[in-house]
Amino acid sequence: MPRGLSGLQKPDEEGEQSSVWTLQRRNRAMVVLTFRLSLSTDELLRYYRGDAKSVRALTVDGRSVQFPANVLREHVTPEGVYGTFSLRVDGNNRLVDFKRVA
Repeated sequence: MPRGLSGLQKPDEEGEQSSVWTLQRRNRAMVVLTFRLSLSTDELLRYYRGDAKSVRALTVDGRSVQFPANVLREHVTPEGVYGTFSLRVDGNNRLVDFKRVA
């Protein structure tokens, strides 16, 4: 069964569409991913020029995460972007929050 689907549920037999099966999504909790970034100003220029639209990083527990580069804007210093960050995604893997934690 595809990930995120809790199963198939057949509508009421007396309903007009009794032969149609519907898919119901499982309620998934929000996930917080923590990772370290070390991006120099030269590396950041790729994002500002539009050569790259997203950033990939490895979380502290070894998972790969990809997110839009524009969320880094408020964290850019004259040296680049350095530090430990966390991002929170909802049950549909949509970005909810991005912040520097250290």
